[in-house]
Amino acid sequence: MVSKKYTYGVALKLPRAFFFLLSTILFVFGLLYLIKLLSVLAGQETIFSLPPAHLFWSFVEFSIWSPFAFAFISYLATDIEVEEDGLRIKFIFKSFFIGWDDIEDFKPGKILGLLNLKRVRVLVTKNALTPFHRVYGLMYGGTTKPSLLIGTNISNHEELFKIIKNNRKKK
Repeated sequence: MVSKKYTYGVALKLPRAFFFLLSTILFVFGLLYLIKLLSVLAGQETIFSLPPAHLFWSFVEFSIWSPFAFAFISYLATDIEVEEDGLRIKFIFKSFFIGWDDIEDFKPGKILGLLNLKRVRVLVTKNALTPFHRVYGLMYGGTTKPSLLIGTNISNHEELFKIIKNNRKKK
């Protein structure tokens, strides 16, 4: 089997770049809160001062939680490359491989186990991808195992779904 790539196209790449840029800006903004907090704790006089607790939680919000939240959102849907022995995905700047034997389930997505998502399938894996993929599994697959969301807006989704189902059954 020749390697084939299934993509979400430019419509997904632009928001991903925007979220990455936004997370970088918010990280720097949070560092400014940290610098302000350190100057307040060092006892330097300032014209405009916020309580240290407010400065600390603003730093946590902007520099830690916001970049994670934007990474989570921007990589919900990722391009998939089908290889002879499995699937390859990219998450942030790293490539991950999911072997056909590592696919545990391929089922319709459900938000928190309640609302069916007709246009999304969840691929549940046995191997650890990232902590983000475990959260995807909890939110959309009702499992604590790492999962990958595959939407019908990916190129040739029917062909991709068939390839996954057929190769998963080869076990």
